[in-house]
Amino acid sequence: MQRRFLSVTTGLLLLAALAACADPVHIEPHRPAAMGALEYPMFAAPGDTVDLSVIVVDASGRPVPDVGVSWSVVSGGGQVSPQSSTTDDSGLASARWALGTVQDEQVARASASRVEPVLFVVSTAPPGVD
Repeated sequence: MQRRFLSVTTGLLLLAALAACADPVHIEPHRPAAMGALEYPMFAAPGDTVDLSVIVVDASGRPVPDVGVSWSVVSGGGQVSPQSSTTDDSGLASARWALGTVQDEQVARASASRVEPVLFVVSTAPPGVD
């Protein structure tokens, strides 16, 4: 019995000594460093619906989950739904943009805390018109 107590006590003392000597390890959650647009159509008819997606990554390029993304229309009318979403485990967030009826360039924005916003630009001009 005394031998087992000595073994346990020695083991605990060794662990305490190692913990005291070790450098502190700081594990921080991924912090958003950048947000980018995924592929989307650059040309569409007025009133069409366009799927929008962004990916949020940290400084190492790893996807960041649970980041709130706000979606809004900047110009051209229409409506983005939902107005806010959250990135999934792959760092992705999505929304649908019902384009306005204006035949011109239309712009929507995705924004999130700590990163530059992303602009989506879709041309709804008739073919052959710049």
